[in-house]
Amino acid sequence: LAALTGRDGPVIDYLRAHPEVPPLYESGVRYQVGPKGKEDWQDIPTCLKLGVGDCEDLACWRCAELIVRGRVDAKPTFLWKKIPGGTLYHIQVLTAQGIEDPSRVLGMQ
Repeated sequence: LAALTGRDGPVIDYLRAHPEVPPLYESGVRYQVGPKGKEDWQDIPTCLKLGVGDCEDLACWRCAELIVRGRVDAKPTFLWKKIPGGTLYHIQVLTAQGIEDPSRVLGMQ
């Protein structure tokens, strides 16, 4: 996750190269849980095309946005809990102001 949103990560580079990309919360993209047992890491253009993203897609976009446009130090962070059959992970955004959860903002129940 940190490699995607690090100083020279691909999500950061994409936003720098494409200032026309709308802010995440104004983009129309909504949270949608990924298919069970399958993990697709979507970039910003894919999220915009599909209109949805899951927690790591949205958190990486939001981190990059805060870094590039807001000049805020932000990084992805995660929660995890054991569930029957495995472990459930949830990716959020960590800043000096605390934890932000783009998935909740964009429709996660």
